[in-house]
Amino acid sequence: MAEFQLKYATSLSPANLQNRVVPVCIEKCDIPEVLRFTCTLQYYKTDTRPWFWQRLYKAFLKHDREADQQVKEGVNLPDIILDTSCRKIKHHWSVT
Repeated sequence: MAEFQLKYATSLSPANLQNRVVPVCIEKCDIPEVLRFTCTLQYYKTDTRPWFWQRLYKAFLKHDREADQQVKEGVNLPDIILDTSCRKIKHHWSVT
């Protein structure tokens, strides 16, 4: 499934200038072979979480001067609305 989704997303923008594929792991898992060449954001690692949102933000910027901008101060998990019904994910995100 991951291979199809990746191929579909990249085919919509052959030069990869418009579409971005940003794998985000919310829990430890085996990464599909087709995604191993990409940079995967690992939310489940608490030691890298302080940089998680900044890296995710930069992944969606154009690759020019915008990429050098810093994420605004004060952006943190409670400021972002998380939508999930899975109790395991809610617990991991500390959402009640």
